[in-house]
Parts: sequence; structure tokens; C-alpha cells
Amino acid sequence: MIRVQDNSPPVLEEYRMIVGAFNKAVTTMLSREAWMLANNIKGGLIAQRPGGKKIRPISRTTILLRGIRTGGGSSTKALIDTAAMVNAVKPKRENMYHYTVGVHRTARSKKGKKLADLAAIHEGGTKTYTVVVTEKMRRFSFVLMKYGILRAPWRVGQKLRRRIPARPWLNPAHDEWIKGSEERFVSGLAAMLGVSM
Repeated sequence: MIRVQDNSPPVLEEYRMIVGAFNKAVTTMLSREAWMLANNIKGGLIAQRPGGKKIRPISRTTILLRGIRTGGGSSTKALIDTAAMVNAVKPKRENMYHYTVGVHRTARSKKGKKLADLAAIHEGGTKTYTVVVTEKMRRFSFVLMKYGILRAPWRVGQKLRRRIPARPWLNPAHDEWIKGSEERFVSGLAAMLGVSM
């Protein structure tokens, strides 16, 4: 705590300047660290190695579905069907001293899907759930057979048990980034304030 014993205007003004400079340095460093974390998350997703850990690859079926939907030439990377998920990772300033980094609730795909929900599903995976085969799915099962993904077609009304496996990409990047964050923050703050470490 800084005590100001001399209440004369020049001393109070100097105190205000010191506090102002310190607050500016702190908020600048917080913003810098938030953007650094966002870029680390994006880079890890693009390289498919968040936090240096290899992400679980997507299935042949998913690759095939993407190819059909996009007319070929689609991405084979997990969570990168388009650039939407990568672009959705951003820092958000909650208040003067608080940033959150990730895929925020307002992020949407071009088709209006909530990207935060999709990110959460892939981060933690899902429990096993049941899908009932429709006529459209039955017709598509012949395509899967053509590519050797299925041996027999699905039947309408058949119940398929499915589960989306976990592909952590936010937490591993965060865990790796946080290792040196305190030292980076303090040294960056000292540099801005002209204080030797």
C-alpha cells in the first residue's frame, strides 16, 4: 500500500500519475497475455497439436461427409471444417482487470450454429447417444459401403449408438501457456514501468 502523507496538490498529482501509469501497464499486459493465449490456442488447433499434444484425428466417415458437403477438397483436420472455429477464438475484456479467452457464446457459424457448444462437445466429448436411422440416412449408408466404411446398409428405424470422443484443444493450450505467464507478466510490467528486475 502506498501512503500519501503530504496532501499538497503537487504530491497528490504525482501519486495519481504513478497509479495511472501502473494501471495502464497492468491492463496493457493483461490484454497482451490474453491475445497471446488466443493465438496459442489458434496455432495449436491449426497444427493439430494444442499445448504440444497431438489431437485425436477425425474418422474416415467425417472426412467423407465433409467432402460430400463441400464438393471435395475439405479439411481433414479435427474441428477445422471451415475457418469458423479458429476465427471464433478471441479474448474478451470483461472488466478492467479481467479477460476471458476462448470461443464465446455469441460466436456463430455461417449457418448459425453456436460454436461455443460445438467447442465444448469436442473439448470433453459426449456420452453415448442413440440415433434412429431415417430414409435419407439409409440411402447415405450405401455411399459409406462404397468407400468401405460400412459392410451392410442401415435399415430405416435401426438404432445406432454413437459417441463423439473428446478432443481437448482449449485446456491443453491454456495449461501450456500458463506455465510461464506469471514470469512474463511481471517482467513485462517491470519493463513498461522502467523498473529493473
